[in-house]
Amino acid sequence: MMDYPMGVSALVTLVVIALWATSRLPEYLVALLFFAAVMVLQLAPTAVVFSGFASSAFWLVLSGFVLGTAIRSTGLADRLANRILPLLAGSWPRLVGGVVAISYALAFVMPSNMGRITLLMPIIMALAERAGLAEGSRGRYGLALAVGFGTFQLSASILPANVPNLVMSGAAESAYGIHFTYLSYLLLHAPILGLAKGALLTLCICWLFRAKPQPVEKTSEQSALSVAEWRLIALLLITVLLWITDSWHGIAPAWVGLAAACVCLLPRIGFLTGEQFAAGVNIRTCLYVAGSLG
Repeated sequence: MMDYPMGVSALVTLVVIALWATSRLPEYLVALLFFAAVMVLQLAPTAVVFSGFASSAFWLVLSGFVLGTAIRSTGLADRLANRILPLLAGSWPRLVGGVVAISYALAFVMPSNMGRITLLMPIIMALAERAGLAEGSRGRYGLALAVGFGTFQLSASILPANVPNLVMSGAAESAYGIHFTYLSYLLLHAPILGLAKGALLTLCICWLFRAKPQPVEKTSEQSALSVAEWRLIALLLITVLLWITDSWHGIAPAWVGLAAACVCLLPRIGFLTGEQFAAGVNIRTCLYVAGSLG
């Protein structure tokens, strides 16, 4: 039979997994209850219990929220949408494929599924309205699914682009000392989990949610890029470049993302105020990641 500490540890772990699986309680609350139970019952050392906060996965999720908030707050997201999305309307396959492609492409610069969905969903729904896809229509549902599935499913091919990848890489790093590199992971998974799955997703949505969108006229000429937008573009390009070349310089994607997030938060130099940081960063998801790795 199990000795007392091992039996209690197993029970706590099973209860936590069951609560996460059934969503009886919010994920962040389950994580906090896990921390409290293990520490009160003295089931593991402090360094082990809170090891999730030292994991690269935690900091990459946090930095992803910061970058996503910066992209929205500077107006860069709306500017890109107004220039790109009107070109997709008029053809249903082109519209669906374009939305899926944008969802996938955005994963390279915004390592947060929730941030990308939060950014894209209102933009795509506005495009659906302009394309004549009424509220409750099959076409509107299809575009919503293109954003959701395109964001979550295809990002599995990019190491820092979603929470399950980060949890998996963090667990492998903590338990076995295995370190995944950005470029090798991308080259291995992008052909199937990214490109092939994206094409299949587009075909399925076009077939199951058939619609006839109307052409969307281009909006009036926009103002020139602001200084803040240019600086954010430069920061994103440098960040992505460092992510791609991590096997060469040896700096993990998490710390590159953390450095970029710090730049976004710096006074005068950055793009976010304290209030914007508090509103844009989902601490609940960060606690869930830390708890699952603890």
